Amino acid sequence: MKTLIVYAHPNEESLNFELLKNVEKTLENSKKEFKTIDLHKDGFNPVLIFNKDKKRRDLHLDSETESYRELVKWADSIIFIYPLWWNDMPAILKGFIDRVFVLNFAYESSSKFPKGLLTTKKSLIINTMDSPEFYSKYILLDDHFRNFKRSILKFCGFKKVERFSFYSVKDSSKESIEKNISKMIKTVKDFVK
Repeated sequence: MKTLIVYAHPNEESLNFELLKNVEKTLENSKKEFKTIDLHKDGFNPVLIFNKDKKRRDLHLDSETESYRELVKWADSIIFIYPLWWNDMPAILKGFIDRVFVLNFAYESSSKFPKGLLTTKKSLIINTMDSPEFYSKYILLDDHFRNFKRSILKFCGFKKVERFSFYSVKDSSKESIEKNISKMIKTVKDFVK
C-alpha cells in the first residue's frame, strides 16, 4: 500500500511534528512505501484564485498544483496530520483541499449529483486539539471531523475515513501523550495493513 502523508503545522518543535516523525517511522518499519507533503516546508500558497483568465473548471490542469495531484493519484491511502484551530483545519490545509481536490480531478458534476473520482482511496485523519474530548464530541458535535469526512473526502469518493485525535493537549502529561502516541502507532499499523 502506498501512503501519502499531508502534514500541516509550521513548528518543528510541536507535538504535530513528533506525530509526523512517528508516523513516518511506523511506515518505514512496516516496509510501506510512503511520501510526505509538508505544506509549510513547501511554502504552499493556500489562496485559491480563479477569474476570467483562470477558470475554476480548469483548475485540474493548473501546473502549480500538478505535482500534488500526481501524489494524490499515486497514493492508495492519505494520512492527514494537523492541529485543530478554531475547531477546524489550518488555513494552509483548507487551501490545499481547495486547490488540489478540484473539479474533474477529485470529483465531477456532469449530472444532478456530483460524483467522487477518488474511489480507490482511504484516509486516516490525525489531529491535535486543546479541547477536552467531551467538549469536542458532545458540545461541538465533532463538526470538524464530520465536515472533513462527509463534505470533502466522502464527497470525493474516499471509501473509508478514520481518525485518531489527541484531546486536551495543553493539559496532558508527558506520560499521557506518550501513551496516546503508542495507540496512534497501532492505529497507523492497522490502517496500512
